[in-house]
Amino acid sequence: MVSWRTAIAGHAALVGVGAAAWSWDRRPLPKGSGRGSTTCTQVQAAVHDVVRASRSYGMVCCCPRGDAAPTCRLMDLHACADERLRFHLVTRPWTRKATQLQAAEGITITFHDPRDSGENGYAALSGRVRELAQPEERRACWKSSWSFFHPGAGEGTSVVWEFVPDKAEVINHRQRVAPAWRAETLLRRPTGTAGGVWQLQPPPAAHSSQS
Repeated sequence: MVSWRTAIAGHAALVGVGAAAWSWDRRPLPKGSGRGSTTCTQVQAAVHDVVRASRSYGMVCCCPRGDAAPTCRLMDLHACADERLRFHLVTRPWTRKATQLQAAEGITITFHDPRDSGENGYAALSGRVRELAQPEERRACWKSSWSFFHPGAGEGTSVVWEFVPDKAEVINHRQRVAPAWRAETLLRRPTGTAGGVWQLQPPPAAHSSQS
């Protein structure tokens, strides 16, 4: 069984990845194609696979407005096994964590895959959170392991958040997704439906060296 110390050490290495993922999200999309046979569905499945391997412990980075540095912490998340790649988080209402989540311009969550000596891959998702106020919403997404620190479950005073990503980036060698360590990236485009549509993005062009 993976200890907290081991989990924290593995996820701490991804703090920089989380911050970089949000920063990269603000850049223009790369041009060109070069797409292989990987499909959008395969990339989504690869993300879910990494999350399951991480036991849903993710590094949550709150990206404040302006140029302030993000704040990152390891959290026990509740993953939704749906195509929207949603997650749920819980905090006590008076904590810095709750204040930072509420004020953040964006959120990036990273997951480290511990398999194959930690070299199988990772997933990074960027998006927004919203507070769930309705009791039925809170009950529906409650995770049993949260009750140890948050008594009352979905009926208690803790704040429950829903995270919905607009971008997902993943490397998963076991799923043969980005086996050359060039991450596959999905962007969620808004449509008439509530969930929007994920679109597979072309990989960044390789930088050529100049003599």
